[in-house]
Amino acid sequence: LLLDDPRFIQMKPTMVYALFAAALFVSHLLRKPALQLLLGEALSLSDEGWRKLSLRWGFFFAAMAVVNEVVRQMFSEGTWVAFKVGGFPVLTILFIITQAGMMHRHQKNTTDEKPSA
Repeated sequence: LLLDDPRFIQMKPTMVYALFAAALFVSHLLRKPALQLLLGEALSLSDEGWRKLSLRWGFFFAAMAVVNEVVRQMFSEGTWVAFKVGGFPVLTILFIITQAGMMHRHQKNTTDEKPSA
C-alpha cells in the first residue's frame, strides 16, 4: 500500500500460501506435524492421520500459491480480485470437505477410555 503498487497486494497471497506450505513441509520432515501442534486439542487423530493431514495441507497451500500466480499473471486485476474473493474460499471449502474421509479413518477411538469414578 505504501508503494501504491497493486502487484504487491496481488503477490501477498502467493507469499503467505508459500510460507504456510513451507512450514508444513518442514514440520513433516521433522516428524512434528504443525497441524497437530495447532489443532491437537480440537481433533483427535492418529499420528499417521496428523502426518497425512499436514502433508496434504502443505500441498494444498503450495497449489494455492501457484494458482494465485497463474491468475495474477494471466488475467486482469479485476479477474484476480473476483477469483480471490470467490474462487479461493470455494477451493478451500472443497478441500476441507475432501479431507473429511481421511480424518474419519484416522480418528482416535476415545470411547475405549474408562470413565473416572
